[in-house]
Amino acid sequence: MKAKSLLLIGVILVGSLLVSCGGSTTPPDSGGNESNLEINETSTSTDTVAEPIFINNCGNPASVEQVSEHSQTIAVEGGAELGVSTGVVRGSVEGKYISTKGTTKSQKVVAAPNTNMKFVLLWTEQIKEGTVTASGYSGQATYRVSVPISVEQASAEDLGCPNNNSSEPSTPTPKALPITVPQVSPDTPPGSTLQVGQSWRQNGLVLALAEVELLTQPDWGTCYIGLRFYLENFSSTSRVVTVRHSQFSITDNFGRTDIQHGISSYSYPCPSTSEQESFSQEVGIGERFPERGYWYVGIGVDITNPSVEYVLITVNDLSEINGATWKIQINH
Repeated sequence: MKAKSLLLIGVILVGSLLVSCGGSTTPPDSGGNESNLEINETSTSTDTVAEPIFINNCGNPASVEQVSEHSQTIAVEGGAELGVSTGVVRGSVEGKYISTKGTTKSQKVVAAPNTNMKFVLLWTEQIKEGTVTASGYSGQATYRVSVPISVEQASAEDLGCPNNNSSEPSTPTPKALPITVPQVSPDTPPGSTLQVGQSWRQNGLVLALAEVELLTQPDWGTCYIGLRFYLENFSSTSRVVTVRHSQFSITDNFGRTDIQHGISSYSYPCPSTSEQESFSQEVGIGERFPERGYWYVGIGVDITNPSVEYVLITVNDLSEINGATWKIQINH
């Protein structure tokens, strides 16, 4: 079973995505009528994310500056179940939020001469989430709109330049500016169940389930679900975070937990195709793990019974995160 699991995880990682466990790989006709779509906003919140910026200005007698800019972004999942393409759904969502489409925020950072700088910017965004439905269809698509509200420089640190001239006295590395990371939001209440795209917050750490992929293997009566995670550190200290498959427990709506699963690293843009027992990384203040991309959890769910409607994935003992739970819907 482990060899088959490894093979399927590799297939998932290269981008195979089915909209339902037992559906066709060909999406329905995308020529549906956009006017039949109904956009329903279900929640509004604020989120703060950290962006590290590195500028190596060693050996340069002049200052160097860099500008980071964020604008409104829209993420959409689904669409085929409504008889239209994801692009049509996205267009409808963009129409609803046209008033904030042009909203942008920017921040400039400057590296002084002969410095090797690391900056951390904190972006505060307004998050609007909702669903899209269509008359005559029982399914729904989901969307997430992020609009930048503000940005601030949380820290600036000179990592130091090498001094290869032994005849000259070494110059002390300037001390890092103090890092002040604001309280992003209260911890997620214990016992909460989140949806895909939402983040669990606990003790200054933010664990996000960013994406879900589905792949069916009918001969085994199994649907493999690929879950992509990332973690951000908003606490006051660096953390060494170890990820192992034993931290992820899977339960279906019948309460069954005997489900095969494994983890793989996922470094943007090229994923690893080998299953691992565990991997670790030190996550500094304001940093994301991994810096780009995700780590990957592949799980196998018995779908021979069409009454299997959903699974719950729970994460425990991941640094200081415990009880983080997401609900994954299984559409037959």
